[in-house]
Amino acid sequence: MHLAQRPVVPAADRRLALLLLLAVTGCVAPGTGPGGAADVFVGASPQDDKGDVVGPDDRTPVAEAERYAPAARSVGYITRIASLDFLDNAIGLDVGPLGERYDLCPEERFVDVGSARGFGTGVLVGPNLVATAGHVLHHGKDLGCEEVAFVVGHTLEAGGVIPEADVYRCVRLVARRLPLGLGGTAAVRESSTVPDYALFEIEPLLGEADAAAPPWVPLGPPVEEGEEVAALGHPLGLPLIVSRSSVVRDRGAAFFLTHADVSGGNSGGPLLDPALRLRGIVAAELQPSLAPRGAECRTIAVSDEGCDDCGTLITRLDPMRAIVEAWPEDAGVQADASSIARLAAGRNVLPLAVEGEGDAAQVLVEAWFYDLDGRASVRLAHESGCRSPILRPERTGTDGYTVIAQSLTHLAGCPIEGEWRLEIDSPRARGQVHRWRLTAFDR
Repeated sequence: MHLAQRPVVPAADRRLALLLLLAVTGCVAPGTGPGGAADVFVGASPQDDKGDVVGPDDRTPVAEAERYAPAARSVGYITRIASLDFLDNAIGLDVGPLGERYDLCPEERFVDVGSARGFGTGVLVGPNLVATAGHVLHHGKDLGCEEVAFVVGHTLEAGGVIPEADVYRCVRLVARRLPLGLGGTAAVRESSTVPDYALFEIEPLLGEADAAAPPWVPLGPPVEEGEEVAALGHPLGLPLIVSRSSVVRDRGAAFFLTHADVSGGNSGGPLLDPALRLRGIVAAELQPSLAPRGAECRTIAVSDEGCDDCGTLITRLDPMRAIVEAWPEDAGVQADASSIARLAAGRNVLPLAVEGEGDAAQVLVEAWFYDLDGRASVRLAHESGCRSPILRPERTGTDGYTVIAQSLTHLAGCPIEGEWRLEIDSPRARGQVHRWRLTAFDR
């Protein structure tokens, strides 16, 4: 079972399309939200001595972390295409000194190192398949897949200038789950049973579409308490940093906790073991990133090493494992309906015919509404009788648009082939559906 192969677009034509996209979108400011290097949470003061650095500061540039350096080519920075600077045979990141960008005190580490605009980290887990945190790509940033760049090689040695061949673009969202809507807070995610992850497919931004894929890391077994692990990522937009840690304790079905030193920008980055196997995805820090020191400057908040409530929440791999292990032989079956439909009072049914074989193990549903009644309920159903719970909106913006994007395991066992229906129960005649899309995986 495969998606229809996308036509290979010549690099020159894709370069022209990219320039048109940039002309339309303009140079958009980086997204805001949890994990964003451009919008780091700043607490009024360190609370109970909690901070992003737990105990001794072991943040190390990847080139100096010999054991983990081989994985550097599998980790990338996630930013907007519109923020990139197109040079001759290279691409420049929007880089400025970390100390100036975040008003850090002069004695802080890395103050003179270049910090790039962006909002998270990702890791290759299969051929052209990137894993990250679900909140990094959430629609609350008004962020579409076509706007996302995945940049490999943002290291200290690169100096913010990346070879053209190491910059990729998102071409398809494969799966995403997000606890309690708009990213929420670390405390919300800590108590959630819903994981925080996304998987998306990439291709070269400007090079040939069929160019060799960058290397990826294999999935490791479930973690055990006390194992040696390290978080790789781009804290505050810095070049790739390694922070060693250990698995501190279990936090339930969706997450576990480590004492890795991370900050905004690490979200979505990998937690690797010494064998360079992926053991989890960075989801959230449990404490402020920066703290003011008087009116003059800010410092990286530090936690005591014995603090039980400090550290970093890591998403477990179990919810995404089946999709990753089947990729790319089983890339899923996708169907899309883009005609505008006005909603009437009562039940509105929007059918979508899907061709495929086998039963679904997971279904990704995405829907875009305008002026949807706040009391309306939305469900996904199959002609065989399978029906999802009510789908929560990811975002209802001030522009009147509402977006739903959820990966559903509730529909496991439903036939893939047949008529799927988006059911909208609206208390009154109000709103429109502009588009909805379904991707089904059979394992």
